[in-house]
Amino acid sequence: MELEKFVDCFNDMFIFVLSEDKKELIYPNMDADKGKQTVALFSILEKKDDGTFFNPYTRQVYEYSERKTEIDSKIYNVIRLIEVTKYKNLVNQYILDETTGLYLRKKLLISLNEYLKMAVRNMESFSLTMLDIDFFKKINDTYGHQFGDLVLNDLAQLLNMRVNANHEKKGILGRYGGEEFIFTINNTDYQYAKERNEHIRENIEHELKYVNDEKIDLTCSFGTVFVNYDQIDDVLIDDMSSVRSKVDSIIKCADKNLYKSKQFGRNTVTMTNYTK
Repeated sequence: MELEKFVDCFNDMFIFVLSEDKKELIYPNMDADKGKQTVALFSILEKKDDGTFFNPYTRQVYEYSERKTEIDSKIYNVIRLIEVTKYKNLVNQYILDETTGLYLRKKLLISLNEYLKMAVRNMESFSLTMLDIDFFKKINDTYGHQFGDLVLNDLAQLLNMRVNANHEKKGILGRYGGEEFIFTINNTDYQYAKERNEHIRENIEHELKYVNDEKIDLTCSFGTVFVNYDQIDDVLIDDMSSVRSKVDSIIKCADKNLYKSKQFGRNTVTMTNYTK
């Protein structure tokens, strides 16, 4: 099969054919305008953490595919970016919160279950935090629920940046329900987790004084539990009931600490060690 006929079989916007050693681009032809345009469009795509490519202008999502293929008795490397926008949007309706763009509760818990299994295998310590917006009902009553959604979105964006600021300790983040969020700091020690939570609390207090030009002086209360790896060595990672039970126990501990933060006057971090 000739190269051009092979390419036409897929009808992909982004398809690249390279020599077997990947040192030469065979298709698209960079001497032609179409080839230059394809490469130029490719250059604006943003690669996401899940390996997909995203066009920030058209909002299209592409998955990466690479394989060796024989074309006209020669071996080539064929790279395709396959558009999966509709599929991703459909999946996201079930796993992502529409208001904040974060994991919904069900997906959040699934992710925590999977992370706990990994932490057990790697003997890795971590922290889990449940935070709650202080006096959120007052914000909704004063400015309306649409404004409340803006507050939730702004907080979610800040959390996403701050929780994952250290890529070596990148955690899980999601909306647990209402104005409650949960995040983890992975592969950490007690002192780092404590300082990081305090830093995030201060970021919220100082950076979210205004939302949509309205002065609201947003603060949050934190309930944090540090989970040392020797406190999860009883988890049977092949038994999902054992995994879920431990995750539930850790969340309950964080929830108790959150309640204490509210008792202490809010806008504070209460942190304890987790015990079996």
